[in-house]
Amino acid sequence: MPSGSVARNVAAAAGILAALAGLALPAANTWACATPANLVTNCGFDSGFLGWTGGWTLDSGQGQPPPSALGTAGPLEPGPMYAAGLGQCIGVSPSTTYGFGARAQFVSGGAFSCSVSVFWYANATCDATGFQGSAASANFVPAPSWTLGTASFTTAPTSASVKLQLICMDTVVFSLRADDFFLGQGLTPVELEALTIE
Repeated sequence: MPSGSVARNVAAAAGILAALAGLALPAANTWACATPANLVTNCGFDSGFLGWTGGWTLDSGQGQPPPSALGTAGPLEPGPMYAAGLGQCIGVSPSTTYGFGARAQFVSGGAFSCSVSVFWYANATCDATGFQGSAASANFVPAPSWTLGTASFTTAPTSASVKLQLICMDTVVFSLRADDFFLGQGLTPVELEALTIE
């Protein structure tokens, strides 16, 4: 390639980078939560636990961005400790592909594992009488930095709703934060990765 073309390409690239430097780009972990395609109500806990079920607490000083949900698994019974129950019922269309996920952050305790899971229901309220089974799960291990768990699934022909739920477990007491939940059409892991800006 002639040196003049190289110089022009370098100058053009420098101009693009300079323009991008002046933009207020969204944080990586807010993209999926903030997009209109996301069907999760109150995906970043800005309105406390509106739309959510579960016994978690609000951590107003931490999050992606703050606030976030804080969950603790304690010695309630012998055996594994679970921080479960943080979930939301979401209306969906039958035979449709959705991407879903959430971010979690290790706070204290053992090297616990987490799963962002989706469960199918034939009714609109995620009532037990309409339970159809597990649709998909994204398994991951939270770290001191925020970790993303994400996957995709296709609803059954008779699905009316799904329950999106974060479930974590270990054999010792632990705590974690969760934030930036998403579920929606087009929010596939590949697209999410492509639009991530650190």
